[in-house]
Amino acid sequence: MSVRQQVRALSAGDRAILEAQLVDGERPMADWFATFAALAGVDAAVGAGRARTTRHLCFGWLGLLVGAFVLLLLLPIAALVLLLVGLPVLALLHGRARELRAIDLANGPMETLPPLLSLLAADTPPERPVTVRADLREPTIDAKRTGEQDRPVTRPVLSLKWTFFANPWLELRTRFADGAAVRVEVTEHVRRATRIKTNPRGKRKLKVKHKRRVQLDVQVAFPRRRYALAPVAPGTVSAADRERVVEGEDRIVVRERAVFKETGSGGAIQPHRIVDLLAAAYRRVEPAKGGRL
Repeated sequence: MSVRQQVRALSAGDRAILEAQLVDGERPMADWFATFAALAGVDAAVGAGRARTTRHLCFGWLGLLVGAFVLLLLLPIAALVLLLVGLPVLALLHGRARELRAIDLANGPMETLPPLLSLLAADTPPERPVTVRADLREPTIDAKRTGEQDRPVTRPVLSLKWTFFANPWLELRTRFADGAAVRVEVTEHVRRATRIKTNPRGKRKLKVKHKRRVQLDVQVAFPRRRYALAPVAPGTVSAADRERVVEGEDRIVVRERAVFKETGSGGAIQPHRIVDLLAAAYRRVEPAKGGRL
């Protein structure tokens, strides 16, 4: 089945997600699994189609230029015919490449969300709605650019520019079977370094590198009718650590955060990192006396 056929086979809601590359809705877990499975199938076909189109463009331009040059020396009229036929074909391929690029979803969110939802499903009742707000666009598009900075350089480096991107790509809310309200947020900050340097022969070389800092935030609101704060030894909890726990009349809110750095502009986030934060939040509480889980 072609990419166009697969896109047409999607439901109206899933097609809207693919075209906007944004997720914002509330559905049961089973519906989210079906949505991301359908999107993953289309995305795989889009990736294969982009690779195939890129190959066709490379060979097409090479064949057109070489063929036109050779024919221009031998048969000028044939060279003109080749250009009149080849240029429209290449224009169609470029249009196809733009069409595929517009619906190509970022690998990081698509590789992170399905396994994360599978882990959370173990503690979420099947009929309970789960809110997912996700940005499936690439992290380094112009809309996410936050600034640029020219860095000082010394030869052989001629120029070095840093470009910064902010990518808050996930907010997920659910309620576990024990009544705990869970919120997961993922924010990436990407720095792109564009460097131009010369080699000993005086030839210029462009090099682009990406580094990202990923911030994971987990908030769990425990119902007081079921949970109480776990006792801790005096002096073992810092002031900053205490600020992560807020006691209310009917709930205990625990916030956990993890920050890590990686190379590259995107990529999957291992679900165990988020599960570890959830486990840390649960270690701060214990079953309330007389409460029922």
